[in-house]
Amino acid sequence: MAQTTLATDPGYLLERLVREQRIKLEITGGVPTWRLLPGVRHQKVIDRIRATMFWLPGGRKRADGIISRTFR
Repeated sequence: MAQTTLATDPGYLLERLVREQRIKLEITGGVPTWRLLPGVRHQKVIDRIRATMFWLPGGRKRADGIISRTFR
């Protein structure tokens, strides 16, 4: 019989991922679902992309009243 260590124990590994906020358990309609959460690395990429965006002049107003802006 193989011995289980912390590195191979699924319960310990799931608990660690939850503690590190990498995954989240959601229960919807009684069905448990594990969700992956975006990490710090993912958020840094988004911030880098956002920093390169800027508004172009001349936004247009649409029929529904929302002003449309153009990014470059």
